[in-house]
Amino acid sequence: MISKHYAAYRPPLHKMILERMLTPGTSFLSGLDIGCGTGISTIALSQYCRKTYGVDPSEAMINQAMSNGLIEYNVGYGDNLK
Repeated sequence: MISKHYAAYRPPLHKMILERMLTPGTSFLSGLDIGCGTGISTIALSQYCRKTYGVDPSEAMINQAMSNGLIEYNVGYGDNLK
């Protein structure tokens, strides 16, 4: 239930921040969103990356995560990524 509300009511702040901080045409090979939740920030980050990875310890959040074909989500913790 929490993950559904989180996804539905979270404002698009990360998209606005990225648009303000990065120049148009900025591109990266990969991006990583640790603690991605339902992927709102991951979606925003994926606009600048060829491949984007989202990691969150909550399987419920990952199950609600939005994708656009350029994102790979995994259940896990940021302190043990390899």
